[in-house]
Amino acid sequence: LMNNLNKSQSRYIRCVKPNSVKKPAIMEHSLTLQQLRSSGVISAVTLARSAFPNRLEHSLILERFIFMFPPNQKKKLKELDLKSPGDQKVASEILLTHALQPLQSEDGVKAFVVGRTKAYFRGGALEYLEAIRLKGLEGPAIKVQAVVRGHLARTATERRKKKEQRERYEYF
Repeated sequence: LMNNLNKSQSRYIRCVKPNSVKKPAIMEHSLTLQQLRSSGVISAVTLARSAFPNRLEHSLILERFIFMFPPNQKKKLKELDLKSPGDQKVASEILLTHALQPLQSEDGVKAFVVGRTKAYFRGGALEYLEAIRLKGLEGPAIKVQAVVRGHLARTATERRKKKEQRERYEYF
């Protein structure tokens, strides 16, 4: 247990007794659920999920959505060290502010909040980003498909021609 806890980046640890007989490999779900309810863990998770249901680490945001970085900020991006957590946070905030501008409410409430290590998204914001990402990947995917199909068609044509030549020479 301690090895698993040391491997994780836990911010909060709550001990929960899985059963009343204190034996391994036995789970009493009602007892566990009662302990989680009384400690407030379930209500805290429900509340966190209702406001910001999705979250991503800054490095993953940059990996998946870097092509959405605003063109007028490219110079700033080159100045940042994207391996540094602080610079990842700055780059994520610039990128998300630009990409999620259409989802910003009229009273200025953004569709995301940037934390120290992760960005938290309001409902629908991450889906919006993924939709834009898929549209952005369509163009390169079509080019790759065209090149591969062209190559396959050329090799099939060459094989057919060689086969026809062999058949002609065998005929004579």
